[in-house]
Amino acid sequence: MRELTAPRLFKEVKVKHGWWGGNCSLKALEKSTHVFTLTRTFEMEMYVDDGGKRSRPPKRLCARLATVLPALPKLTRLTLNLPEYQTEPFRKEFQNRAVTLPTAIFGGKERRYSWLDANVDGEYKNRHCFDLIRAAGEARRLRHFELQARWERSFLSAIRKAMPKIQSLALPGTRYEDGIGELLPLFDGFSELKVLGLSNAADLDVGYNPPGCGNVYMGPGGDAVRKSVQEQGRRAEQRVARMVFRRLNGLEELWVGNYDRAKAVRTASRDITEITWDRAYRYASVIGTDRN
Repeated sequence: MRELTAPRLFKEVKVKHGWWGGNCSLKALEKSTHVFTLTRTFEMEMYVDDGGKRSRPPKRLCARLATVLPALPKLTRLTLNLPEYQTEPFRKEFQNRAVTLPTAIFGGKERRYSWLDANVDGEYKNRHCFDLIRAAGEARRLRHFELQARWERSFLSAIRKAMPKIQSLALPGTRYEDGIGELLPLFDGFSELKVLGLSNAADLDVGYNPPGCGNVYMGPGGDAVRKSVQEQGRRAEQRVARMVFRRLNGLEELWVGNYDRAKAVRTASRDITEITWDRAYRYASVIGTDRN
């Protein structure tokens, strides 16, 4: 039974703890042969409640992570969610051990309890985004890059400079600082981009602004409002798809949000004849995860 179930059980490994729990989990993983032979997706998320003291991660935790990751031969996707102010010890340990990884999804957020937004000033958050982008550009075999942010031209310009040959790019986040129409010209510099993931249509500045409160769907007339909003959302997604596919002739997949995927049917001269849609889950379709 173990031999039959292990490939599914250990395909995705997630570690979600504080410093001490994370170190214990990695120590336990070091003893599992299945982890080292079967793991394709590894996610580590550290929730650190240090009462404002900004406690440092144990050095042995940084060393264990730098030892475990290169020992995963089938690893194709990595997600690291660490407190922003504690990324430096990990970076140094990775640098000292010359750790290189084939594919990475970089994420950085300051975690306190279960809040998702970094409680730091905007200038620091922007600097951190640029640091992550530059670091990702040094991974020469990188195929997919993803960073959650309030997207603006300067971020996308930095990505184009750091990784112009990226094959899969995702730009999730809240409402974009610059709409998709302003960002589109910057995609011209991505010579090998095949898959693009965007935020929801309501975040892209294409004229779709659904109600912010769910109460509008309650009571008499609520169903009609819901249907109307859903139809507006579908039309907005179609506008986005037309804009993007017309600009990016080599693009194969476009995701608007995490569940709506569009593909363009083209003629031999690359003219669009049809755009098809289906419902899927974007994280199951990241290059290098389920295609190998």
